[in-house]
Amino acid sequence: MAHSTRRNELHARRARRQRLKKLRARYAKAKTNAEKDKILEKVSRVAPSVSREQFLAALKAA
Repeated sequence: MAHSTRRNELHARRARRQRLKKLRARYAKAKTNAEKDKILEKVSRVAPSVSREQFLAALKAA
């Protein structure tokens, strides 16, 4: 039982990272503030523990 739970957690973590990666790419291409705000709202739903500053810092570091 423990292995399947762990496997599910790992899969969710990897999927979350991929979604954030895609959202960072969309944020970088976004031109209007409305688009950027909409993407940041989605980020907060996908990964509530990631703050706006953390999301943007990872974007600047890349």
